[in-house]
Amino acid sequence: MKIFTFDLDGTLLENGQIADDILSILEKINQKNFITFATSRSIRGIKQLIPSSMMQDSLQILCNGAFATFKGNVIYAETIPYKDVTLLQIFLESHKIQYYMELGNAYYIPDYGKHPFFQQLSIEAPNERQTSISSDCPIYKIAVLDTDNKELIKELSTNFSQKMNYFQYSDKTIDIVSINASKWIALSNIAQTFFGDKYETISFGNDTNDIELLQNSSLGITMSESISFPEMILLNNTVILKKLLKQLM
Repeated sequence: MKIFTFDLDGTLLENGQIADDILSILEKINQKNFITFATSRSIRGIKQLIPSSMMQDSLQILCNGAFATFKGNVIYAETIPYKDVTLLQIFLESHKIQYYMELGNAYYIPDYGKHPFFQQLSIEAPNERQTSISSDCPIYKIAVLDTDNKELIKELSTNFSQKMNYFQYSDKTIDIVSINASKWIALSNIAQTFFGDKYETISFGNDTNDIELLQNSSLGITMSESISFPEMILLNNTVILKKLLKQLM
């Protein structure tokens, strides 16, 4: 089985949407292969981008591999332990860092939280904000929206390197997940469960959270020179991406 895995932001999206002609190509690919969307977004963040029919027929790897859904069910999860979250939360909130926690069907924003993205969250999910977290909450991701994070990176490296995995993006924001979470870890575990050893992976991405996935795939295609390695194919724009997808159909 060929597994086609796509990052969304910076890879498939143009002006915040997947173009209709790319969706048409993906539908054709999915007729004989297996489509996966692997993204830093949560489930609410992709529902508005992917048609419901394709959501049913594809695998969604969410929050950088912290959990995955298939046919509406969570089939894989790696949460951050609550005790580790509370320790990091002390640092984040003592420095008034703009962040939120992704809880799957809910999210947490600190009381001082003030960022344009929080307004978008409140529109997408008006009833999902929680005012506190507890040991009962599945904490999939901590998203840091500030871009000056030298002290935070030092803190993560010094005190949390064995507990959490983090990705700093090209815009300098940071996503923090379980030490056992990544797009590749999630994909390889699920693929093994679904297909045993009878699969190959063709993956597309553009940022630091895609590097492991692209390097471990049978074929890795990057949309960014900043994460280009000799074993990957570098594409410069979505026009060439469409041509390559048509060839791979």
